[in-house]
Amino acid sequence: MKGYGIKNGILSLLLSLFFYFIARKIYNDYIWFLIIYFYVVGLLMGHITTNTVKPEKEIITPKRLEFADNFVAIPLVGIIEFAVYGSIIWIIDLFLI
Repeated sequence: MKGYGIKNGILSLLLSLFFYFIARKIYNDYIWFLIIYFYVVGLLMGHITTNTVKPEKEIITPKRLEFADNFVAIPLVGIIEFAVYGSIIWIIDLFLI
């Protein structure tokens, strides 16, 4: 992806670092709270990523697909992004701290 850039990489790393340490501090005994937490993390990170990346070409989507984009695709992008950056942070945290 050409439009991702260094700024988005740094922003994603900082957001992942923030959400990782918040997840370590809260008590995740209830599975529903954990699911909602990861959905909100994915929604926020995916929203920031999809709105700051410059598209290579503009695509017009029908209204019926916008619902799936907003509530399924964008959180999925954020969860994948958090998994990538969060696993790097987790490995560093595991060996250094």
